Amino acid sequence: MRFLLTAHSRAPEVNLFNKPRIALWPVQKDLADRNILDKLIGFCSQTGTAHGGNLHPFYFQRLSSHQKGQADASKGHGSALSTTLDWTISRNQELYAYLQALTSHAIPGFGGKFTEKYEEAGGRRDQILTEMVDHIRSGLNTYAVQVPSGGPGSETTYCYAPPRAFPGYPVLAAGESQVVPLRVGAKTKGFGRCITVTEAALVFYPTATIAGATESNPGVPDVKVSVPGGTDRWAFAASEMKAFLVLEFFTPMIGNPATSPYLAVDVKCDVKVNGQSLAFPANASNPELGSVSRVVLKTVIGSGPGTGHNTAHSAMFQPFFQGASGGTRRDLSKSDPHTGFAWHSATPLTVPAPANNLLRNMPLQGGALEISIRTPDGGEEIQRIHMSFDSAPAIPAPYAYIEGTKYGTPVLAGGKVTSSHLVDARELNLDKRLAESPNNYYAWLIRPGDCVRSMEPPTTPGREGTSASTRPGRRSLLPGSGGAAATL
Repeated sequence: MRFLLTAHSRAPEVNLFNKPRIALWPVQKDLADRNILDKLIGFCSQTGTAHGGNLHPFYFQRLSSHQKGQADASKGHGSALSTTLDWTISRNQELYAYLQALTSHAIPGFGGKFTEKYEEAGGRRDQILTEMVDHIRSGLNTYAVQVPSGGPGSETTYCYAPPRAFPGYPVLAAGESQVVPLRVGAKTKGFGRCITVTEAALVFYPTATIAGATESNPGVPDVKVSVPGGTDRWAFAASEMKAFLVLEFFTPMIGNPATSPYLAVDVKCDVKVNGQSLAFPANASNPELGSVSRVVLKTVIGSGPGTGHNTAHSAMFQPFFQGASGGTRRDLSKSDPHTGFAWHSATPLTVPAPANNLLRNMPLQGGALEISIRTPDGGEEIQRIHMSFDSAPAIPAPYAYIEGTKYGTPVLAGGKVTSSHLVDARELNLDKRLAESPNNYYAWLIRPGDCVRSMEPPTTPGREGTSASTRPGRRSLLPGSGGAAATL
């Protein structure tokens, strides 16, 4: 008989242990938040009856959904934004213990135990189970949008994850489609539908020039620089600079294509340049890290190219915006976690003066970069990421690049420029760069005259304590994992 694919299954309702199977469809704990499909699947995935007092559901439940009618995009979130609330449902814990028992017994007809391959003592079996349960919780059935006689989308039963503007939900909520990882006990954690960090970059940019050049006050270029892919050209040496941090985020789990984070991200940076700290203002207290520079991400800035709203690398530009819907840039003069930008030098840093029309290098004193991703109120830590920037005896000092028509054709005499030139305000001002459309950030967020040091967090366990070129570091999504960071 040839193979036949059918929508109807005659597979047994019990597993190899002759025990009930667990459904892969999660439902809300509140019966009022279950649609017809949820009720049907629930009915087919339970034993006993409520009237008989022996009802045993074999499906995982979620405690609460997003509040209907909530007009404030930052409020009304349900248990999707908690690492623990869904685990307060006793039946979820019973089903988890049921899976632990099944994976601890020899498999009938095959022999061997799951725990023989993934040892129980080291927590590997439980970590796999937690990831399985959390994938069900966060990756399936996060929205229930009915299509009754009123037309497509005319009724919304519930939204477990923060929704966009569905019927019954008047605004696009902060943290659209986000589900923070589930924590089970002290040793295991899922992935949820949540961002992590794949790269961090420190950007040093000029804020003033020795020649005094601005967008309205011309100056005489005083340094000759090499531009990758181009010819040598003249520029303005910086007298002062600042630093800011750019984090590249990544969402490893599949789900609704449109997603944006609603999280607090704490940063503690021990890196110094030219003997100076980077002067990131401390605006929050972290239970594990102490004083930190916190930015609360809650902005949706559209779905066009560069906004990162519909890709796995979402949220890269969200730290530069305030409010639940994008448009208003953060005020760099403030350090408020919601409206300011604390990953930016509060005061200017000094720059080595050039010599013989050439830029001088400056030393970078490496140090730790600690990143703590937390729930929006900062109360629960979701992930800790440990990086370490290597020291470098000489990195290029930033300079003010002269853009396009402002450069023209410099007039030279005796090997030096004698003509005066203006400099675009965006070269010296991060506010001006951020005022650009996010679609233009590829050209204006980091400029040719900036100095950038970037690194990726470690991904290989067990490499701590290696040589200075791969400084110790750790990405702690899972407790006890380790690795070594590398400077790029």
